[in-house]
Amino acid sequence: WRGDALRARLGDARLITGSLVIATAGFLIVALAGLLGGRAAFIGSLLGFAAVGIGTACVVPSAFAVVARRAGPGGAGAALGRASVVSGALRLPMPWVVGALAASFGDAVAFGAVAALLAVGVVLSVRVLR
Repeated sequence: WRGDALRARLGDARLITGSLVIATAGFLIVALAGLLGGRAAFIGSLLGFAAVGIGTACVVPSAFAVVARRAGPGGAGAALGRASVVSGALRLPMPWVVGALAASFGDAVAFGAVAALLAVGVVLSVRVLR
């Protein structure tokens, strides 16, 4: 995987936004694939989760690079520590939330909700990373 080469070519902002778009599409594919059933559901889920993996691979390293750069040399350590705590705290309840959604409403709704949250992330990344 050539994440550093992509960062150098696209820049952090474009890489983060593009990656989130790919991950959003991946979760949407997974949500819709579950409605198909059988072999098509398996293939759709496989392709969707591959897109999720590709789409999420560079987000955190690129986001942390943005945080460190904006904080400057004197504040990078503290800023990265705060970013790490916040991102970890946000990720911690997600398996339970997605599981509860899936148990209550089905996998399509659960993965569709993740896609919707990532779409919000796309909008925020466009606004914040300008």
